[in-house]
Amino acid sequence: MKKNCSIIRDLLPNYIENLVSEDTKQYINRHIEKCEECKQILKDMKVDNFEEFASALEKEAEARVVKIIRRQKRLKFIFKAIAVILLFILVISFICFNINFLPINSVRSKAYNKLQALKEMDNYKLIIERTSNVLDGVNDIETITYYYRYGKSKIEFKNDVTLYYRNNVYIENGLKQEGENKTLYYSDGVSNILTIDNKTKNIITGETSSNIEKGQIFEEIYPSLAEYSEDLSSKILMTKVFELREDTYNNQKYYVLTQDYKDLKTTHEYWINKETLMIDRAFFKQENSSYMEEKYKYNTTEVKYRIEPNVVTNEDVTIPYDELSQYHIVN
Repeated sequence: MKKNCSIIRDLLPNYIENLVSEDTKQYINRHIEKCEECKQILKDMKVDNFEEFASALEKEAEARVVKIIRRQKRLKFIFKAIAVILLFILVISFICFNINFLPINSVRSKAYNKLQALKEMDNYKLIIERTSNVLDGVNDIETITYYYRYGKSKIEFKNDVTLYYRNNVYIENGLKQEGENKTLYYSDGVSNILTIDNKTKNIITGETSSNIEKGQIFEEIYPSLAEYSEDLSSKILMTKVFELREDTYNNQKYYVLTQDYKDLKTTHEYWINKETLMIDRAFFKQENSSYMEEKYKYNTTEVKYRIEPNVVTNEDVTIPYDELSQYHIVN
């Protein structure tokens, strides 16, 4: 091998990588044009270098693809895990929501629809019995009877009070005091009512109250049904305000909606008859901070409702003028 060929072949790797000077590059080019052996060696070296380079590129590309695939798998796993967790939270939230929302609002909806039907009645008798144990040993029993017939109304109001404590002295059998005993007459569209005081024998005229209007009294019996019936947000709020349970009273089965005001230490219960879907009973309890004995720790009020449809006659709501001749008219 010629000396020049040996030098050229030593320079060929740098020549291929373009790492020689311009003069050296021209020198190699002139030699390769004349020397077939060196030209062939250069060709072989270029092929080997390209294949090595291509192989390196291929391996690098494969590594990148593997890395991307692994990253995508990790991301898919993370996304799936997050989706499963969110779905789990959603399902649990949905179950918890429906456990409260559906039963409470189902009962409320049925009772509210019943309320709307009651308000449309043209003939009904409603009896409200309210028993209150307030303060220390004060028992107040009140009975209100509403008669309504095609625009005419009569209300009978009676109450009696029994005192078991008076001037800090316990009364074993209680001291009974007769309370109010009045009858009120009213006609739709008339602004005045006629009040007959059966104790004083006085007849008093005065302005009417709204609960005598047709069906209005039922709104006062079912206040929460109307309050939480408008939209979804109010219905959701009702599930936070009320608790629902099933109970039995006087051999009747009831839905009981309980509203607990912890700050006021007060509890309200509405007993909805499962068969009729009417509130037959309401119970209210409030802690009495000034009680003298443990049995008077709470002020309680029990209200019972009884509705009798289509039983009111015309005589029930007509003013008996002949019977009132002995009464005094008070302006």
